[in-house]
Amino acid sequence: TNGMTWGSSHSNWGQMAAFAKKNAMLFVPSAGPGYIDTAVRPWNAGNKRERGDGAYLTRSMDAAAAAAPAILSLTSFNEWHEGTQLEPAAPRQGYLD
Repeated sequence: TNGMTWGSSHSNWGQMAAFAKKNAMLFVPSAGPGYIDTAVRPWNAGNKRERGDGAYLTRSMDAAAAAAPAILSLTSFNEWHEGTQLEPAAPRQGYLD
């Protein structure tokens, strides 16, 4: 999540990619759709990343692509309580396992 840690900050990915290349290492940035887990961690609002109808994912993917990685990771655990799901959803009553 952009800005949550130094390594997850999009603005650092170019530097990290250059370091990896210089040292014969692999740099794999991870893009994501956004993040909001305040329903289960109300104290964690500072790490909220608004999805913006896909705008956050687009910015993440663009930042990752700009670092020209050999591999790009997409972080989505379909954690509905964290707002990281990618598939469309519709509200419904009940839960089926």
